[in-house]
Amino acid sequence: MEQKGDKNIEELLSIRNQFKNPTSNQQLPHHKLKLYKRLKLLVIAIILLILIGSGIYYFVILPKDSPIYISDKLAQYLKEDNSPKVYSLTSPSFRKFTSYSTLSLAVSRVSYFVQSPYQIMGQKYSIQNKIHLFDIVYQFNTKFGKEYLKVVLEKNQSWQIVNFTTSNNELYA
Repeated sequence: MEQKGDKNIEELLSIRNQFKNPTSNQQLPHHKLKLYKRLKLLVIAIILLILIGSGIYYFVILPKDSPIYISDKLAQYLKEDNSPKVYSLTSPSFRKFTSYSTLSLAVSRVSYFVQSPYQIMGQKYSIQNKIHLFDIVYQFNTKFGKEYLKVVLEKNQSWQIVNFTTSNNELYA
């Protein structure tokens, strides 16, 4: 009886050693090894695609939907005296209260000082009545002194301009 028990223990130890010792002489059959390598390559390829896709989203797509990107576009279009593009950045509520002709006059009036170098003076993000708002103030150094541009944006599906104001007195976000 003792020999039978010793034999069982030896079998258990050999089975345990197969799992414990990864460098055992037993190898996977050739077809299983190919399948394992293919699966490994497929998993690596999927991970790389996910990383590349998220990188494109975070560094290319997402920045184009940021309020700073939209307000910088406004400054660029004002500099170009491009009323149609300025109008395309505005929200439906802006369009409801401001006609295209009124906006064109404002763009023409503002475009002269937007040619100057500028810096961002302040930014403020807030949520009011479940509406996401972002205020940003630019300071332009013109030959006549400092001019300020305040842009107010709201987020519906994307960031859009609700209002913009200019002044030669300092504006705050």
